[in-house]
Amino acid sequence: MIIKPRTVTVELLQLEALYERLPETHPAKELVGDELGRKLAGYKGKLSLNYPLSFISPD
Repeated sequence: MIIKPRTVTVELLQLEALYERLPETHPAKELVGDELGRKLAGYKGKLSLNYPLSFISPD
């Protein structure tokens, strides 16, 4: 079995940077924040799988 380390996607990094740079009054700030939240939840969900999968032998 090939085990690869999980990395943060470029899209998630871009959304984080965009969200931080947008002013509070920008009309798209809420949309970017919602999308960032969804992507971040998906990434954290993938990270949470690491623990149960660690009990499977790599044979």
